[in-house]
Amino acid sequence: MLDLEKMHKSLRAWRQKPSIFQQISWRQCLTAGVLFLALTLILSSNFLFVGVSLRAGEIASRDIAAPKTIEFIDRYKTQQLEEKAIQSVEKVYDFKLQAFNQVKLDIGNIFTTILDYRNNSSLQNEEKIKALRENLQVKLSEKALVISLELPASKLTELETMGTKLVEQMMDTGIKEERIEDAQEKLGEEIDQLALTANEKIFLQEITQKTIAPNLIFNYMRTEKEREKARQSVEPVRQIIPKDLIIVRRGDQVTPEHVALLEALGLQRPRINYQTVGGLAIYSLLVLSLLGIYLWQYRKDILQRESRLYLLGLILLFITFLSKMINTIAISSFPSSIGYLAPVATGAMLITILLDPKLAILVNVVLSAFVGMMNNNDLGIFSGAFFAGMAGIYSVSRVSQRDDLTRAFLIISAVNILTSLTLGLINSTAWQEILVRCIWGIVNAIFSTVLTIGLLPFLEKTFAITTPIKLLELANPNHPLMRKFLLEAPGTYHHSMVVANLAEAAAEKVNGDTLLVRVGSYYHDIGKLNRPYFFIENQLGNDNPHDKISPTLSTLIITSHVKDGVELAREYRLPEDIQDIIRQHHGTSLVSYFYHRATENEKEESLAERDFRYSGPKPQTKEAAIVMLADSVEAAVKSLSKPTPARIEGMVKKIIKDKLNDGQLDECNLTLQDLDIIANAFIHSLGGIYHSRIEYPELLAKEMEGRRVTNGSVNK
Repeated sequence: MLDLEKMHKSLRAWRQKPSIFQQISWRQCLTAGVLFLALTLILSSNFLFVGVSLRAGEIASRDIAAPKTIEFIDRYKTQQLEEKAIQSVEKVYDFKLQAFNQVKLDIGNIFTTILDYRNNSSLQNEEKIKALRENLQVKLSEKALVISLELPASKLTELETMGTKLVEQMMDTGIKEERIEDAQEKLGEEIDQLALTANEKIFLQEITQKTIAPNLIFNYMRTEKEREKARQSVEPVRQIIPKDLIIVRRGDQVTPEHVALLEALGLQRPRINYQTVGGLAIYSLLVLSLLGIYLWQYRKDILQRESRLYLLGLILLFITFLSKMINTIAISSFPSSIGYLAPVATGAMLITILLDPKLAILVNVVLSAFVGMMNNNDLGIFSGAFFAGMAGIYSVSRVSQRDDLTRAFLIISAVNILTSLTLGLINSTAWQEILVRCIWGIVNAIFSTVLTIGLLPFLEKTFAITTPIKLLELANPNHPLMRKFLLEAPGTYHHSMVVANLAEAAAEKVNGDTLLVRVGSYYHDIGKLNRPYFFIENQLGNDNPHDKISPTLSTLIITSHVKDGVELAREYRLPEDIQDIIRQHHGTSLVSYFYHRATENEKEESLAERDFRYSGPKPQTKEAAIVMLADSVEAAVKSLSKPTPARIEGMVKKIIKDKLNDGQLDECNLTLQDLDIIANAFIHSLGGIYHSRIEYPELLAKEMEGRRVTNGSVNK
């Protein structure tokens, strides 16, 4: 029965527990959506619209490569072969039999007309010539007409027979329309070879040349049919275009062949490449999902703290965008080796310093994959970016000051050179190319380091992140606030140093941020600077001013050092994490000394315990709780008259138990096991501070005094 009740209770608790979707705010969803769209747009910027609009004769403004391997029919070359085949087809002509008969009839009519007018005795020669000019079907020259009247009739009959025969011979071989002039010229040449007088030749040439006509007539339909048959007999020219083959280079004049290749590849008409853009969108979604799952499982604090989420997204977008710009420059103006300049190491180092080294490893893989995709899935560039990023993570994982970032340059340079050399040997790359890549690797190291150093202070301030570098700067005794602390409140300063040692030792044992704990301890009581002599550690034997004022006023003065400390921290621009420790290092603890004094005072009629408590809040983090415990333990142990190990141990455990019972540790993530470890760390550290001293015997003391005097006289 009890087991059943437990099951029901567990089931109800499981149902009441908010799901992952209920715990995600709309701002986080909006951030993820904006990041998804921006990443997709950056990655697909040169794939968003594929294709160009080039015409033959233009000058290409950039290199255009084949986006994929295709086999296609080369229309341009096939068309050239078809045109050759068409040109090789002779024109088809029809032989016109009636053509010669018509020419023969025309020649006979000319000679008959000449003879008729020649035999007309009623007309003068001038009238005969005029009548012939008007009535002949062909226009003869004046000279030919005169010759026709002068030649004997028998000669004219002979010339008629001779001319008809010459024309018949010429037309028997066939005369094309476009070759009629050649036939006329050939007739003239043959007549020149005849045994005739000059006038007879002139007359006969003019008659035959003006009457001869083509008898081979061009047949357009049959010719086109033969040409089409020849064109269809041409085998199409097939070509294989491998992926990444440069079709036209930047600065080259575009030829018809280039246009044909671009059309075959589908690049000639600009259009949205939905397939590639969709694939990149899915890839971006997978990457962001992977990051989200990692943050949910291992770094929920980053996921739930919006400023940290914005920072992660900003670094991811900035490095991706910068890498894309470098890749664009490489495509248009520089060799592909410039792809090794992508500052992936900058993103890895920034996330290591500002957020988390383990998260930086995951982001480094993502950014390296992005860079590899931008460079046509180049494994060499991916490897170079990945190893450079890992070198950056290692080089800044234990950075102690900003100057140590310059060490990253040397480590990244060495890794880049080694990577370039290794990949070059594997791929049998020419030594000149390996040298170029090594140089780009050194430039990448310089660029990444300088970019990290430049961006780090800006990101620290904008997103209020306390980096180890910032903490180490604050731990410097020469910091203005620390110098003022030492000079104006030396007792509190010494107390803070001891608290820092205790807190750091405890934080190390429970995997807390030891550097944050130490620096937070340095500044936790900084508010006492406003009224240092109201705190017993700074009174140095002087009168205690609290003896002259009421317990209520004393409590107000004592508790106000928390508020004063926060105001000083803001004035000196201390990080928010340090301000939180200052604000929380007393929680809502009771100022028990003055509360008990007030209760013993008969004049106090009504007392409220809350008036004698700090305003809080209670410690929210492991580090703030450790500082609270170390502060209380140090003050309590110091008040012991004889701090023996047993008394120290008892006091430490009592203080921690009282804080736990008072609820001061309810809101931090310390477990009971952690508290036990912290107590042991405090006891061990305090044992070293308050260890027993060796008491010198009186005789030994006198002997030492005598030696001092003797040495003093000798020195004199």
